Order: sequence, then C-alpha cells, then structure tokens
Amino acid sequence: WKAGVPLPLSGETAPLPSAANAFRIGTSEDATKGWLVAICRDRATRAFSMTLAKGAFALVASGEDNSAMTLGTAIATDDAGGKVLTGCYDGTIALRARSALASAQKPHRRHRGFANLGVTVAAMGRGALEGWFITGGADGSLMVQSEKKKAAAPNVAGDPPILEGELAEVDTVDVDLSPLDVHSEKRRLGGATPAEGTVWDTIADASREAHGSAREYTSEASTSLLSQQQSLKIEFAEILEYNRNCDPLEKLERDELVIDVAMRDRMVAQGDAAAEKVREQILNANLRTDLTSHLIRERCYDTMEEQAAVLMPLGESPLGGVSGYPLPKVGEVELRGLQMVRIQRKIEMAELKDKAEQGSVAATDGMLMSEEDFVTRHGGKAAAAEVPVEEEADVKKISGDVMALQYHDMELTTRERRLNQVALMRESVRVRKAEMNKAILAAIAYKSREIDRLDEKAARVAEILTELESEEAVERYLLSGVEEGTQLQVKDEDMTEEKYVSAKERAALEQAAREEQARKANSDKDDQAGRALQDMMNGSLEAKKEAVGVEVLKKPSFMDEPLETLSEEQVKQVKEFEKRLKAVEEAQDQHRKGLEAEVKKIKGEIGLVVEAFNAKVGDMAQDKLGCDGDVYELELKIALLLDSVVKEDDSHYQIQRLTKQVEVAQLDYDGATAALDDMKAELEEF
Repeated sequence: WKAGVPLPLSGETAPLPSAANAFRIGTSEDATKGWLVAICRDRATRAFSMTLAKGAFALVASGEDNSAMTLGTAIATDDAGGKVLTGCYDGTIALRARSALASAQKPHRRHRGFANLGVTVAAMGRGALEGWFITGGADGSLMVQSEKKKAAAPNVAGDPPILEGELAEVDTVDVDLSPLDVHSEKRRLGGATPAEGTVWDTIADASREAHGSAREYTSEASTSLLSQQQSLKIEFAEILEYNRNCDPLEKLERDELVIDVAMRDRMVAQGDAAAEKVREQILNANLRTDLTSHLIRERCYDTMEEQAAVLMPLGESPLGGVSGYPLPKVGEVELRGLQMVRIQRKIEMAELKDKAEQGSVAATDGMLMSEEDFVTRHGGKAAAAEVPVEEEADVKKISGDVMALQYHDMELTTRERRLNQVALMRESVRVRKAEMNKAILAAIAYKSREIDRLDEKAARVAEILTELESEEAVERYLLSGVEEGTQLQVKDEDMTEEKYVSAKERAALEQAAREEQARKANSDKDDQAGRALQDMMNGSLEAKKEAVGVEVLKKPSFMDEPLETLSEEQVKQVKEFEKRLKAVEEAQDQHRKGLEAEVKKIKGEIGLVVEAFNAKVGDMAQDKLGCDGDVYELELKIALLLDSVVKEDDSHYQIQRLTKQVEVAQLDYDGATAALDDMKAELEEF
C-alpha cells in the first residue's frame, strides 16, 4: 500500500502509517478479533490488533520496532502470531515476541553471507522443526537456526558437524557455513519418525543442492569477471600511457577518456536532445518576449503623435536630461468637439462684444463682474484695447487663439461654460507641451551640429597626438539613444551574451564570407590604381613625418670611431653633422611645442563649446520647469472645474429629490387637511 491509502476489506478501510513491504495476518479465538504484523517502507516493523466486526473494522497499533538499519525483505510468524521473524536487505534477521516489538531489545542476528543481497524468504518451523526457523538468501542458500541458540560453529574442513547435545554458541557467524547435518541432529533427538525424517531429508537435500549450484556458478562467474577485469585494466593502462606521450594537441584530459563508447554516444545523443529541447524553450520564451514588446510598442509608443524626446548635456555634467512630453494622438471625436466649442465661443464673444460696444449690458450677462470689467474684457468703448487677447497669448507662449477663446474666471457661471472651458484648457495644455517639445527637438538638432564641429576638432587632436606618439585618449561626443529616438532598438553592444547561431545560419554566413573573399580576389586582379600606389608610395597617400618640415640627416659611417683615428676631413664632417643634428633637434622641439600648443588651444575651444551648450541645457531646464508650472496650473483648474460640475449636478439632483419629497408631503398635507375639514363638518351636522 501507499502511505495513507486505506486497505479495502469488505467495503471497510483502515490506513497504515507507512506503505507495507510484506505482512502476515491471522485471527484469534474470538472471531471478531485478529492481528496483523507488517514490515514497512520506513524500515519499521509494526504490529496491529484488528476488530473484524461488521461496520466496526479498525486497526489499533500494538507495537513498533525501528531498530532495523535497512529495508525489510521477508517476514514470518508462528500460527498464533506470538513470534515474529523478519529479514532485511543487509542480511540481518530478528526474532522476537509480537508483544515485545515496542521494547528496547535488539535481538538481531547476522544471516550467512547475504550482506549485499538480503534475506528473501523466512519461515517458522512446525512439527519436527518446532523451535527452529528457516531463512533463505538471494544467492540460493538455505539456513536453519535454533530459536534459543545461535547457529552451530562452522566446520572449516567442510565435514558435517557432529552435534551432541545443544548447539554450541558462537560469537559470530559472518563466515561461510557448511550445510547443516540433520542426521546427527536426528540422533541427538533419539531418532525421528518417518514423517519427520522426510522433512529433515528434504531440507538437507535442498540445502546441499543450493550450496553446490551457487558455489559452482559463483566460481565460474568470478573467474570470468576477474579475467575480463584484468584484460580491461591492461588495455586502459595502455590507453593512459599513449595519452601521456602523445602530441599535446591530441592529448585528452582524464575526465575526457571514455571506455564505453556506446554509452558515450548514448549520453551525447541524450545531451543533444536535451540541448535542443532547452533551445526550443528559449526560442519560445524569446518569441513571447518579442510579441509582448511588439504589442507594447504598437499600442503605447507608435500610437503617440509625439514621443518624449530627451535633451542630454555634453560630456560629464551635474545637469540631468531635459525630457519632453509624450503626446497621444487626438481622435476624430475630440477634434470635432473642440471645433464646435471654438465656433460656439467665437459666436458668443462676437455677441458680447456688440453688447459691450452698445453699452446695453443686461443683468443676466454681467457674469458676476462689474460693468466696467465686462466692457474692458470684451473690447467695448471704455476698454482702449490696452491688453489685447493676442498679447496675452504671446505672454503665455501659446500659439493660435486657444488662450484668447478662454473664459474669464468670473464668466464661468453656467455648467456649459465650465465644460467648454475644460475643453479649451486641455487644448492649451497640449499646445504648451507641443511647443516645449519643439524647443527640445531644436536643441537636439543644434547639439548634433555642435557634435559635428567637435568631431572635426577631436580628429585634429587625435592626429597631433599620434604624431607626438602620445597614448592620451581623445574624448568623443555622441547623441544618446533617447535623443536619436532609438532607445527601443537593441544594438549589438547591448547584448551581454553571445548570440546563438544555428547550423543553417552558420552555413549561410560561411557561404557569404567565401563569396566576399572571392569578390575581393577578383577585384584585386584588375586594381591598376592600387598596384601603382603600392609601387610609388608603398600603398599610402600619407607623407612620412620626417619629410614634413624636418631635414633627414644621414649619419657618417665613421661617426662612432675615436677622433684620434680620423683624418682632418673626417673630423670636419663629424662636426658639420653634429651642428646640423643640433639644428634639426631644435626644429623638432619647436615643432613639438607648436603641436602641443595647438592641442591645448583646440581642447580649450572644445571646452568652451561644451560649456556653452550645457549652459543652454540649463536654460532649457528652467524653461521646462516653467512649462511644468503652466501645465500643472491648467490641469488643476481643469480638475476644479470638473469638480464644480459634478458638485452642481449632485446638488441639482438633491434639489430635485427634495422637491419631490416636499411635493409629496404637500399633497399628503392637503389631503389630511381636506379630510379634517370633512370630519369637522360631519361632527357639526351630528
């Protein structure tokens, strides 16, 4: 049974603490009582008492022994279930009373020679074998032992032992025991009945036959295995010696030496199959990631009318980047709604302007402001047009007539005007953000032009440093990915792991490389200009450094000889060479100083350009801060207007609800009053 799975018995079940490996079961004198002994998978031997009454089947633990070191393999009991014999995988056996399973006693014995094979069968003796127990091992041997004493002392000479009296007690039986001489035991017992003799003869014959066949098989198998082992040992030693003395390119590490080639091929095939499975899993995971990124870009990035550009400073600077605003595309419904609001607002402003010019400002058109403010706001005769609407739009740096169409705060008296104001303010926010984005993009374009200028200067610095044989690094300036709009593109330098190339892709790359090599080989055959350049100027159009403003001196062959050995003419040539050499060194020193000064000057110019641009970035950051303030202010006003609209709608709903309640109460009151008057009239008549 599996652990916890109930045992079916007439439709009734009872669980065991652990899966049973083998068990014995029996009943007592009472037909409703029974017992069960099992060796379990957790190496414990457990005893249970059973209740067999219908509808009340149950197992009750009565003892448990956990002293076994290995898994139990065989179990036997006597007829009454009072004695329990168990055998284990390591060859040990245990004999004890079922009632003493829970005690601390450990009556284990070592079976004969089954340490690695185990006891496979066990039985308690009956009849003539009463008081004896029999165990068999996986190697085919059979062992008979007394319940009271240990096994008889072995007879090393191989002759059957003569057993007089009780069996001799020994300390250990961990040796090969000869078959038990049951005839001597029969003589000790004073003879045996024919039936009993038959049992003894059967056991003895089975024991001798098992020993003989096992010995013969074991001897032949051992000899064959030893011969094969010796042969393999010699062959492997030759392989190791060859590997030790072979060429270093052919030498293998010890863990790379494989004896079983079939196993090696099988393991390689299994490894290739596992690698292909993992590769397929990685491919599927990459495809899921690519699909997710594609959907995110398609629905969240490509749907934007303007992506958020970021202006970064040049070089290392404490300034951070100046980010633009991402602007989503405006739908057709929103555009039509905004157009209707604009037309309605322009018509309303024209009507109010006529009223202001005529001076006929009604009380309902006052909009909670004074008549002077109203006339001034809408360009009447008293306004003098000192602050036109267009100038206000310029102050806010918002193009078009969006700001001009907005209501004055004191004009927002109706629900419709507030909603129109919300639409106009949202458009103002969008226009303000768009203008900031335009300024950031213009700054990025200016930065690109400045980088081109800096590249020219950096190239000249690199050329001078090469001529001066200096290893100083030249700083280069580039646009970042967020400035170029390539932040969502994966570049080769972004890959931290080597790209996997399949066999098909590898073959295609190799074919392309061969074709390119063949094309170059064919083009080199007809390259007349290249051959001419190689012949005339050693393959380079650059002039040698020593030919540019520096005289090339040829050292006399006798320059290193002592002056005493030179003639007057030779001494004169030596002095002339030293004079010219000094002049050349001075010219080279001046040339080097000139180059160093030029490098210093160019670096200063580069620093000024970088500093000036970073100052512009700082100004742009201040403009962005002001734009954020304008946007937040407009968004706060939008939130307040929408809040006021919601509150007004809620108040209107509450007023309607209360009005209905008042009307119902009034009707109830009128009905009650009329009923009271009728009752009074009836009482008076009565």
